[in-house]
Amino acid sequence: MLELTVDRALGRQGDKILLPFDQVIFPWIVSNRSWEADNLEFLAQHIDPARSYCVIDIGANVGLFRRQGALRFPNLASFICVEADPKHFRALRYDLAGLLNGRCAIWNVALSHADGEARLLRDKDNSGNYPLNDDAMRDRPFDAIRVGSVATDRWMLEHVRLDADAHAIRKSDTHGHDELIISPTPLDVWNHVEVAIAELWRIRKPDFDRAAFIQRIDAFPHKFLGFDRPTATTEILTFLDCDDWHHTCLYLWR
Repeated sequence: MLELTVDRALGRQGDKILLPFDQVIFPWIVSNRSWEADNLEFLAQHIDPARSYCVIDIGANVGLFRRQGALRFPNLASFICVEADPKHFRALRYDLAGLLNGRCAIWNVALSHADGEARLLRDKDNSGNYPLNDDAMRDRPFDAIRVGSVATDRWMLEHVRLDADAHAIRKSDTHGHDELIISPTPLDVWNHVEVAIAELWRIRKPDFDRAAFIQRIDAFPHKFLGFDRPTATTEILTFLDCDDWHHTCLYLWR
């Protein structure tokens, strides 16, 4: 339990945040009092302050991005958060409970290609690295648990119900699984997304529907690999065709 002693991006003085005590995220938060500052700056540049948005967050961890977004941008009206790990899910529920006043729906599942069970790997040093992909644990100490998985397309059609004039923000950080989740996302959902952030990690991973992935990426006229690097869809695909463990964020906006 971390108590904030001054007002910062993560909350106000006296707020308490439940965090895993790891070797990566916890010391960064203590030192910097914020998390994923680049992603927040991206939102500041590309969302319309006059519009209300629904935030769809896949791989929500313990809710740090959501806390900061909700505090900084009052027009983020609702949140849909998905987190597979049960410990992270409990912290997510605690960290968002008093902040969003019922505006957040949270789900303890892993989005994947099919309903069933999945093996979730948990990095012993970095609580931000809890993947379904074995190669994300290359040379890393880890343990593993079984979690419930759901077919992305079916789950989204049932649980991500947006009005015809809704505006959405989509963020995913699933350690090599993002392409597999983007590809089957129903177009009825995807077409509402105006701003998107996805982590792309060059590791060995399951096959994904490249044609469907291209269709969804090409729906956005503006694409960056990294915070300040404009790119084309062909370059994104080339970036993914490697397993050297390099990763960056893909930023999309209409």
